[in-house]
Amino acid sequence: MLTLCGFIPLWIISATSSPSNSVWVGAWIATAIAGARFAWLIVVPERRLYEMATWLFFYVFLGIAPMVQIREGIDPDTTRNLSHEYDLAAVAVVIVAEVALLIGLTVRARDSIEHAAPKRVVDRTRTVLYSFAVVGAALAYAALIGFSVLFAPRTVRGAAAAQAVGDDVVGTVIRGFVTFGLLIAVIAQIYNWRERRESDQNRTLFLIVVSIAVLALMVNPIASPRYVFGVVALGLVGAFGAYSTLRRYRVVSISAVAGIMLLFPVLDSFRHEAGKIESIDPIGAFLTGDFDAFAQIVNTLEHVATHGLSYGYQLLGVPLFWVPRSVWPSKPVDTGILLAETKGYWFTNLSAPLPAELFINGGWVLLIIGMIAFGFLVRRLDRGSQIAGGSGFPSMLGCVVPFYLLLLLRGSLLQSMANLAVILVSWFLVTRPSGSHATRASRSKHRAAAPVARQPRSGHGSSLAN
Repeated sequence: MLTLCGFIPLWIISATSSPSNSVWVGAWIATAIAGARFAWLIVVPERRLYEMATWLFFYVFLGIAPMVQIREGIDPDTTRNLSHEYDLAAVAVVIVAEVALLIGLTVRARDSIEHAAPKRVVDRTRTVLYSFAVVGAALAYAALIGFSVLFAPRTVRGAAAAQAVGDDVVGTVIRGFVTFGLLIAVIAQIYNWRERRESDQNRTLFLIVVSIAVLALMVNPIASPRYVFGVVALGLVGAFGAYSTLRRYRVVSISAVAGIMLLFPVLDSFRHEAGKIESIDPIGAFLTGDFDAFAQIVNTLEHVATHGLSYGYQLLGVPLFWVPRSVWPSKPVDTGILLAETKGYWFTNLSAPLPAELFINGGWVLLIIGMIAFGFLVRRLDRGSQIAGGSGFPSMLGCVVPFYLLLLLRGSLLQSMANLAVILVSWFLVTRPSGSHATRASRSKHRAAAPVARQPRSGHGSSLAN
């Protein structure tokens, strides 16, 4: 706690200019709130992956980054000309969001998460069939855009993919299935293989090796967006046991802070020229477009002051992301794009953090209610991931969704929903209800009238699928 709330902020203060106002103190308070909670998550005897990822975002993107930007008096390079009269209000938005989040995290459900919904388990047959399908789709996609661009700079591969597939909803979903869909297939294979090994049943690594190799082609640090590569990498190491003990979980948590602050900006070197690693000043990195979340909250407040609230219209597009614009011409654009167009930025691929999404739709009321609800959801997800204490592997979704939360929290929500839908659909396709085998076993028992009931094959499912 002393490092996150004291040493790091003091280092930033000593390494940055003296500002003309004291708004940065509010950013320090926001940093201290997130840092204290993150430090608490490291020391308690629980592994809360979802909450860890949430506070990681608040600490780095809405705490440390605004401290640097406000003290230096420099706007991120993608969000110039901010209306700084809204800085103090933007800091207040962050702090209110953090407090509401803490309230939501402390609310206890009347019924435990274990009884909230039927569990699903990995199904071996479904996993194999889905794996062959998604591996074939990935190879077909690679052939369509050209194998030569798979390890080309991100801009080159992005242009090739846009030309071959397009940037509409269908193209986004296709790209999601050959990345996150393939990731879910690999994790399901790993979990099924581990269970068969523990049951001393026949098993093979061939499909796992092939699937991981294809996944490495589709998702790599050179051609893939850094958030996508990070989610895939952390999901894989989680499936292999990176969070299976408290000690490993703590190492990953601490490494995640260092990785986002130091390694994350370096990976942007591959965006334009492959193989060229740029040396980035740790302080200067927080002035880049990677850390535009706070700036976009400032732009949100200016937008609301000028144009008023959207009263839920921006959120309407989130559950209806799959509707083509040809069918719904007035479909809302990503909130990040809306803010960029309002400010007249030429670059529109900007973030819209969750507090900004809530505020632009419903002001302070929706911000508070929405963050409380989000905190409640995060706590339930952590309880349902089956690794609250002791040792054991996280659920399948617990390997992927906690780190995908970084994309959801950074926003825009509309932009990130397609891949989340792919993750959930893929998980559903490789799993089955946990009671299906038990039901069939009971029927077999009555038909056979045997003195000892036959047990379902343990190698056909895994209880870690939720």
